[in-house]
Amino acid sequence: MPEVEPIVVCTGSEAISRAVARYKNIVICGIQGVGKLTNTIKAVKGRLNVYLIENTFDFDGKTKAKGYERYINYLKSLKEDLIIFDSMFSETGIAFSQSNEDRIIIIDGIFGRSPKEIEAISGFFENYDVRVILIDRCIRYLEDMLNRFEIVIELTHDGAVLLPIETALEICRVLNKTLDS
Repeated sequence: MPEVEPIVVCTGSEAISRAVARYKNIVICGIQGVGKLTNTIKAVKGRLNVYLIENTFDFDGKTKAKGYERYINYLKSLKEDLIIFDSMFSETGIAFSQSNEDRIIIIDGIFGRSPKEIEAISGFFENYDVRVILIDRCIRYLEDMLNRFEIVIELTHDGAVLLPIETALEICRVLNKTLDS
């Protein structure tokens, strides 16, 4: 009988930290409230040049709740040198795009972004100076983009599940087929 590798259980932020050290383009998924953004910020706390492109729309297409500014302030308290901006076409977004230094961009969701914004963000997938971390609630809607990533981390309340892209794509196909039925 083949030897089975042990299951390593770790927190969400530990899983993300390990993935950032190993992979360039990462997707973080999970249900609402599981800590996708919080765990991601904790995972990159010791890294330099970390940017967050916020998204004022939630997964359902509604403007995020009134307490969103408090949430942003909380994220800044987790990593004081975190640079937050709202558009790739803002002054900070343009400066980020023109930089040649190693940096990390955390993208808080694709939903609600214009095609032009998504195109600008997509340019970083091939840029070796940029690590991309995409936060999204469900991979179902990312099927067309997943081949540009190396790993998907599905956060749970207990930890994290790492999905190879092939597995994530198969899950997308099943979910989308079920949705179409």
